[in-house]
Amino acid sequence: MNIAILIYHDVLDFEVSSAMTIFKTAARFTQTPLEVFTTHRTRASVLGASGLVMTPSYAISAAPTPDVLIIPGGAGIEKLVKDVITKEYLLVNKNIQHLILGSNAAILLGEYGLLENRAVTVFPALLETIWKFNPSEVKAEPMVQDGNFTSISRSGQMLGACLAVLQATLGLADEVGGHLGLALFLSDQNRV
Repeated sequence: MNIAILIYHDVLDFEVSSAMTIFKTAARFTQTPLEVFTTHRTRASVLGASGLVMTPSYAISAAPTPDVLIIPGGAGIEKLVKDVITKEYLLVNKNIQHLILGSNAAILLGEYGLLENRAVTVFPALLETIWKFNPSEVKAEPMVQDGNFTSISRSGQMLGACLAVLQATLGLADEVGGHLGLALFLSDQNRV
């Protein structure tokens, strides 16, 4: 199973590291081969929101086809919208098994026409803005799941979103959450 994390300049590195931690830890608890990797338009390093420098595992053109695609939020989403390589990557992979959107990443999919008829959540300041992309529903909730599509409204929810997808794909949320000491952190609404 391939788990891709899309990174870009000004990405919220907390969302990146949360996703990486959940899925890398899951690899210890399953016989299913898991490849967890970061990808960007090129192999050039990106500077995260907190100043963390990250070098992607793969350029988009060389990345394995993802089964799970995670798009963390961040201030760089607005610039990413204009990137043709990223747009093509997302359009090609729009029917993957699971898609996780970070706190404002729904904007990116909305700009590409991929939010229509989807229930979503987004960072609270963007709740009204997201309606212009014709979602079926915009919820002011920490996490919203709509089939294979999971969106979060705050960075701290990335852990719960990844555990929910992990539960849906491999049934390992309790093992991984327990191993990482997340049982008290996760509320009942984030558990699957």
